[in-house]
Amino acid sequence: MTESESHSTSNTDSAMSKQDDIESLKVSELRYRRLFEAARDGILILDSKLGRITDSNPFMSELLGYTREELLGKELWEIGLLQDKEASQEAFRLLEREGYIRYEDLPLLNQRGEKREVEFVSNIYHENGHTVIQCNIRDITERKRVEADLSLASIKHAHQTAILEERTRLAQEIHDTMAQGFTGITAQLEAAQASMLSDEEIVMHVDYLHIQTKLEKVRSRINKARDLARESLIETRLAVAALRSPPLDTTPLSEAIARFLAKLMVGLPIKSRYVLEGLPQLLSEELEHCLLRVGQESIANAIEHADAKEIHVELLYEIGHVKLTVKDDGKGFNPLHIGMGRFGIIGMRERGASVGGILTVTSSANVGTRIELAVPIPPPNI
Repeated sequence: MTESESHSTSNTDSAMSKQDDIESLKVSELRYRRLFEAARDGILILDSKLGRITDSNPFMSELLGYTREELLGKELWEIGLLQDKEASQEAFRLLEREGYIRYEDLPLLNQRGEKREVEFVSNIYHENGHTVIQCNIRDITERKRVEADLSLASIKHAHQTAILEERTRLAQEIHDTMAQGFTGITAQLEAAQASMLSDEEIVMHVDYLHIQTKLEKVRSRINKARDLARESLIETRLAVAALRSPPLDTTPLSEAIARFLAKLMVGLPIKSRYVLEGLPQLLSEELEHCLLRVGQESIANAIEHADAKEIHVELLYEIGHVKLTVKDDGKGFNPLHIGMGRFGIIGMRERGASVGGILTVTSSANVGTRIELAVPIPPPNI
């Protein structure tokens, strides 16, 4: 082979190699495009210098309500993905430093006015000599709804379990206190019955002294049964009065309410705020128990029934009274219809009245509900 022929063959091989590379690139681009178009997550490609959209996939248009042509050239904040231009610029500065940003729970308002929850991940990479930003947006609205439903179901279950546990604990305390007393009473009454004259003795016309002895025994047994009944009643009342809510056994009232609120808020898309005002005063166990139970019931009602976005709890100590307030920004209800199935509020009102307090319920549609329990307390000793 001559030098000319060798050179020609080399050029031909090089051309074929380039052609193969071009074909491979086309195949690769076609595969990428198919994945890009078929993805069930939104994908946006942005120019790294201008921060403007250069490409988007069909799911992005489905999610946002914009056509691909309407999306091209816009910045993220203009399509509702970030709060404003300043937030968008801050995200890009972070992306430049880290090469990666992620928002796990980003609120989104699309062009149709629908509120969605999205997971936003953005990466920066180099392509054909220039820098490209790819944003992947996953719609997690349904997942968040399911999580909220599960969390609410868990709260309901925990609330019902707490009620059952309290009833069981009360029943156990009463049982343990009264069982021995009633056992003694029963034994005394049975003994009294055994000391009574039998039919045969009556028929035999026993003497007066025998009858007198029998009656004394019966009287003695009945008196002992009466004394045991009184003692058992006193002990039962003391046992019931000594019953305390478990959260109050080891923590102050204010902390017990705060812990209950924090525990119920876990995993829920609800903002909460707890405020303690004034200097906590020493309250009776009965009053602390009442305030805690009313607070728990009010918070649980706001979560379960109000569809609230924010719950505010305040415990206020002032000279002469203590006040507990639970308010939400939920859908509200008509307080005049409290008697129609609102047994929780009736129960709270009865609890408050038992310690000399007044429960006030204020509510209106789409404004929210405010439950306030004010209880008088003696002033502190000076």
